[in-house]
Amino acid sequence: MKALLLSSLALLSAITLASDRYVGEFPKAQFGNVFIPVDQVCVDGDHLKTIYKIPICIEWSGEVSSSCLKEVKKNLKTPINKRVPLTYKIQYGYYSEGGITPVYSKSFTINDCE
Repeated sequence: MKALLLSSLALLSAITLASDRYVGEFPKAQFGNVFIPVDQVCVDGDHLKTIYKIPICIEWSGEVSSSCLKEVKKNLKTPINKRVPLTYKIQYGYYSEGGITPVYSKSFTINDCE
């Protein structure tokens, strides 16, 4: 299960907003033991919801070093609490050895779900 969650997280983390040649690195919202970049979620009433369906493993082979035999894709939801801001200051820049070297920042607000 960890391998599936980590691969899903890596895929979603690789999706960044590009502006010209610069990239923005978004903070992540927690959905149980899965973390999703805030540009991939929306506000659904008093919950955050993933915009895209996330693959979740529902059947495993074995116990040690098991692999996923069956998965379903579904939207994840988590309650919005006081610790989840809806507006962020996103640093845009270019990748270097130490991470993103900032060039400018831009405000980002999580939108309502359509």
